[in-house]
Amino acid sequence: MTDPAADFSSPVRDFSRPVEPLTFTIDGETFRAPRTIAVVNMAKLAKVFTDVQANDQQWILDNLDTFLPKIGEVLQLLVPGDGGRRLAARVNADGSDPDLVPLDLAGQVMPLLVWLVERLGLRPTQPSQPSSDGSTETTTDTTPSDVISSTDGVSLTE
Repeated sequence: MTDPAADFSSPVRDFSRPVEPLTFTIDGETFRAPRTIAVVNMAKLAKVFTDVQANDQQWILDNLDTFLPKIGEVLQLLVPGDGGRRLAARVNADGSDPDLVPLDLAGQVMPLLVWLVERLGLRPTQPSQPSSDGSTETTTDTTPSDVISSTDGVSLTE
């Protein structure tokens, strides 16, 4: 099979990507996120992460009123539109509004962020296959004296 990207005879190169949104639910409410992050949103996301990383954990704990809205900002960048605004509002909800159920940070928000970033960043979610050790031999019945190492010739009893 030939690689369509290597077909130089075609005058038109198609860079289209599938646009089916990522769909997820929280507490019976359905949300949709685009499969790609808009370039402008990627820049904003980088700024938010830079701002957060510039501070240590103690600063974050001492300034939760500043930090928590940052989580809402990230959600709005990853889930643009009404869904992102709703998620951000729920992150910052205090429970006083029965129509705005607060999200659980550890049980809902953090797993959601990891899930979205894995899918948007195309990060593998399964461990990779074991790597070869570079050996070309297929036999497994070797004795310790058959193995050559960087300490070959050095006596372990000296």
